[in-house]
Amino acid sequence: MMKKINYIKIILFSMAIMFYGCQEDDYSFGDIITPSNIQINAELVGADANNPNGDGSGEVKFTVTADNAVSYKFVYEGVEYVTLSGEQSIIFSKLGLNTYTITAVASGTAGVTSSKTIQVDVLATYSPPNDLTAKLYGFDPANPTVQTEEIFVRVTDTNASTVCFRADTSFTLTVNPLPIILNPIWKVEQCDNPLFDLTDYDEKLSTYFDSETFTYFNEAGEEISLDDAKNYTSTSTSVDPEIIDVVFTKNIGGCSRTGQIELKVSYSQVPSDFAQTFIAANQNDVFKS
Repeated sequence: MMKKINYIKIILFSMAIMFYGCQEDDYSFGDIITPSNIQINAELVGADANNPNGDGSGEVKFTVTADNAVSYKFVYEGVEYVTLSGEQSIIFSKLGLNTYTITAVASGTAGVTSSKTIQVDVLATYSPPNDLTAKLYGFDPANPTVQTEEIFVRVTDTNASTVCFRADTSFTLTVNPLPIILNPIWKVEQCDNPLFDLTDYDEKLSTYFDSETFTYFNEAGEEISLDDAKNYTSTSTSVDPEIIDVVFTKNIGGCSRTGQIELKVSYSQVPSDFAQTFIAANQNDVFKS
C-alpha cells in the first residue's frame, strides 16, 4: 500500500515539473520603431582653409545620430566599427588624396536598422615616427640643433726615409640647422582693406619662427623695411594677387630658407556712403507709413 502511495506521489511530482517546465516565458520588446533622421558628420583631423582634406594623417572623426536608435556602427570596405555613442575615429592609410565611402547603420529595438552613406575626400601622407628619424639622422629633424664633429688628423712626411709625423691635430665640422618650412606659401585675402601686417604671417611660414629673423621683398625684388612690413599697403586685387618673397634666417648658425605670402584685396565697389545717400534720396518711400 505504501509503495502505491509513493508511486502516486512520484507521478504527481513529475507532472508538476512538466507543467511548470513547459510554460513559455513572456518577453516583450515594446513598440518596434525603425531609427530615422540619421545625421552623419565627418571631421577631418587638421583640416582648415588651406588644408581642406586634413593634415595628412588620414584620420577622420565620424559622429552619427538618429531618432529611436540604441546603437550604431560604421561600415567601410566590409569592416564594421560598432559604437554605442555614435562616435568613431577611422584612419585611412592609402597615400595621396582619395575618396572613401562610409555607411553608418543605426539599430533600434528588436534589431531593426536604417542606414545612410557619405563620401569623404581624405589626404594621407607618410610621416616616419620620431624615434626612426632620430636614429637615421642622429637628431630629431623636426627640432634640429647645431651638430658638431671633431676630426683628428695625422700628417706624415712621405719624403723622409723614416716614417716621421707631426703631433696629431684636429678640426671641427659644424652643421647648422635649416629653418623648418611650415607652409611654403601663405595666402591672405581681405575685403576693401589693402593694409597688411606681413609679420603676422611669420608663424604660418616657419615652425620655429620665434628663433628666426624674417626679411621681406616686394615683386620688384626690393627689401621691405620692418616698419613698412608691419604697415604694408598692397596694390593687389582679387584677380591680380601680389607675391611677397620672405627669407627667414636662423638667429644661431645663419642658415636660411624662403617662402612666399600671396596677398589679395577684394573690393565691393559699393561707396561707403551708399546707405546714407540711398536713404536720403528715398526717404519719402522708405519711411512711408
